[in-house]
Amino acid sequence: MNDICGLLRPDEVVFGCGHRDDFDVLPAELQMAAGLAAGRRLDFLAGRTAARSALTALGAPRQPVSRGSDGRPVPEGPYILSIAHDGGRAYAIAANRSSQRRGIGLDIIDPERAAGMDFQPVLDRVASPDEPTPKGAAPAALFSAKEAALKALVGAGDAAQSLWHLRLQYGAQGLSAVSVRSGRVCSIVTSFTKHGVAAVARVDTV
Repeated sequence: MNDICGLLRPDEVVFGCGHRDDFDVLPAELQMAAGLAAGRRLDFLAGRTAARSALTALGAPRQPVSRGSDGRPVPEGPYILSIAHDGGRAYAIAANRSSQRRGIGLDIIDPERAAGMDFQPVLDRVASPDEPTPKGAAPAALFSAKEAALKALVGAGDAAQSLWHLRLQYGAQGLSAVSVRSGRVCSIVTSFTKHGVAAVARVDTV
């Protein structure tokens, strides 16, 4: 995961992880999780643990990571953050917000689910009209790419509201996604290995 984060922009995006069995959370976060179903509560707390690890690495103080009205994690201070969960683990990436760096997104697919599930029908259901699928590309990686891109774009204030509002595109700079509502573009890096699928997206412009 550190390697895939580094591909986006070395030394500027940091990574944290958490597990359902080992939490580092604050009382306010426990309160936020109190009304969630058992499995979702464990994922939420693991996610806050991962977020705290990443934000601390940026120099952020220990303070609660709140939840926006749409469920997104909202850190205090000049930071952007994204959290993903799968397979009992949670991962987070964080960076300093700037006029050039507006949003980041992370998605993770556990290796067992990536290997055992046919993601092509899922990808077909969330494809925008006439969206191309590159020959030989892993459907799980493309689905994960769209998930990460949606998080990054929404975090940057884009009007995209679902995976249908994103169109993957492939050019000289690699994989990216464009919001069909605003035209805003985010870059994406994906990794598909025996360790599972990971996708990290970044929005650099307003």
